[in-house]
Amino acid sequence: MPGATGPVKLFEFLGAPTGPAEPGLAERWAEERSVWLGGHADLAHHLKRHELYRRHPATVESPRAGEEAPDPGFQAVSIQWFESLNAYQAMRSAPEAAELRELDRRFWPGPTASVLTGEPDLIVGPAGGVPGSGASLICILRRTPGMDLAQFHDHWLHHHGGLFQTIPELTEPLRGYEQNHGLDLADAQYDGVTQQWFDSLEAFVASVAVPSFVELVAPDTAYFLDATHLHFIMADGSPLVVVG
Repeated sequence: MPGATGPVKLFEFLGAPTGPAEPGLAERWAEERSVWLGGHADLAHHLKRHELYRRHPATVESPRAGEEAPDPGFQAVSIQWFESLNAYQAMRSAPEAAELRELDRRFWPGPTASVLTGEPDLIVGPAGGVPGSGASLICILRRTPGMDLAQFHDHWLHHHGGLFQTIPELTEPLRGYEQNHGLDLADAQYDGVTQQWFDSLEAFVASVAVPSFVELVAPDTAYFLDATHLHFIMADGSPLVVVG
């Protein structure tokens, strides 16, 4: 189970006010946030890297399947790296942090979901996905009710992740697959984030139609994940770099 020592990542799923994000919103936010952090070096030194994945434009009007949770309208995923949980907490509790949060809410006043994780577990390399990948699935998740947290992390990593390592028709479409396991924190609302990279949106769609996915992956997902709190976006494969 991931601990609170060592590097941590903050995943934040961000929603626009209503409907799809207006063109250029993510870019303007990334620029303003970068400028703000550049003017607050005493606070920004806690943040080692910050990326923003934008929702793939082809998925904005895509309906969810019947077994999937309703689409909350997430339009982007912010990923921030910190040297430690202490560094994250120091940045969050600093007086200036309220101003930064207000800047974020001006751009993303819609629904949000977040989780703090440890360093990613690499299921299929390379780390961070193959450069130039055309699409990335980013999914924030919660374990099924009643499942022990340690059992959840073990099952997700070794059994579920192992399917993608040992079955060729599951491995071959992937241009990267990382599991980000959530820290064991009292106020945690989610238990982790999975991120997978593909050559294209079409390659992802084809990957979930193969027999091994239908017969093995889908039933396993239903076993250990709470479908009512399973939220994802299909994003562009290449993120905006805010800090890094």
